[in-house]
Amino acid sequence: MKRAYEQKSAWIHWSQLDNYYVNGFVAGFLYNLPSDPMEEPIDYSAKKITDLHEKYQAIADEINEDRDKTEPDVNVIFVMNESFSDPTELEGINLKVDPIPFIRALADNSYNGEILSPGYGGGTANIEFEALTGFSMEPFSANITSTYTQFLSTIERFPSVVSRLKDAGYATTAIHPFNTTMYKRKENYNVLGFDAFIYDTTMSFTERIDTNPYISDKAAYEQAFQKLNETPEKDFIHLVTMQNHAPYTDKYTDIPTYEESGIKDPDARNYLQDLIYSDQALELFASQLAELDEPTVVVFWGDHLSSVFGGKVYEANTVPDMHKTPLRIFSNYESNYKDLGTISPIYFYTEVLEMTQTRLSPFDALLETLQSEVPAFEKSMYLNAETGVYVSSREDLSEEAREILLDYDQIQYDVLTGNRYSLENDFFK
Repeated sequence: MKRAYEQKSAWIHWSQLDNYYVNGFVAGFLYNLPSDPMEEPIDYSAKKITDLHEKYQAIADEINEDRDKTEPDVNVIFVMNESFSDPTELEGINLKVDPIPFIRALADNSYNGEILSPGYGGGTANIEFEALTGFSMEPFSANITSTYTQFLSTIERFPSVVSRLKDAGYATTAIHPFNTTMYKRKENYNVLGFDAFIYDTTMSFTERIDTNPYISDKAAYEQAFQKLNETPEKDFIHLVTMQNHAPYTDKYTDIPTYEESGIKDPDARNYLQDLIYSDQALELFASQLAELDEPTVVVFWGDHLSSVFGGKVYEANTVPDMHKTPLRIFSNYESNYKDLGTISPIYFYTEVLEMTQTRLSPFDALLETLQSEVPAFEKSMYLNAETGVYVSSREDLSEEAREILLDYDQIQYDVLTGNRYSLENDFFK
């Protein structure tokens, strides 16, 4: 039925209010019917999950011999910056100005690299899902295009970075300076374990810059900093910014000129101004954190590239390159350096655990083992750790890599669709 409707329908993944409005009630209703997100893996059973628990518990135990913390003894802040990218990394663009000098310099004293995003020009919530859960979009059935709108909000409880830190006594807060209808965020944040959700009409700081209709990054960081100061317990804050969201036409009255930037298209120059403001806002936030007497780790990344540079730039680059955005993991209490290369968002939290020398769960050990073989992967894009080359299929990976991916499929299916044996045997603790 969905395939039949696709002849004339334009599915809107981010807003089901708009989906019903544009495509009609029947199409909207059918789109939102629940469906299994994954096919059942071969040999799925309680025994299989128990065997995987023993396998990855042994790996975790070996790593944990040198770690004494059960949870990070720091505040943890995730910053998913809307459409943030590094245009200097793309072919077909000859910039005369560096729009992100602070974030570029931050690479010298942080865990730094790039993410392989499942989206290009959109799909924000899918990147968010990967980062908060450790589960990838890659194993899902082809009909799953948005986890937040298609199934996550119907699940009563879900293991995530949020729920784990909440169980450890953290105050867990989501901040998104926009309305709550986008991607059913209010319902999904409740499922993931957030104590509080602060959005556009409940924010204390709502500054816009110039004629930009969206709340600025600077205001969003001020909201996060206020939360850090008002909570006595450790914080996990997940901030999803909006400043850099499309459209870019006439977003600012003062933008880099063609002579200054080397870019003719005014929309692209408005986007460059977005990046400049984002870079300045993060620099200010980092300076505020440096004065904070609470140790804090920040994970900053761009959710996906903007499509503002057009088709010619897209064609001049490889598909993986058009899915890469900057990643920085840094703290306010010591300098840390690690070249992460390109990784998937599912690995963010295990990198935080390494930086803070925190013990791993079997699930964390599974992710670390997978990262050593396939550091970045999405549908039709798999980065081979040995060769550094992208392949288009699991079948082109090593036998060991394929085996670990099958183990990963078992756990992801068990939590999403199966009998949740892994929750009963503490696979995530």
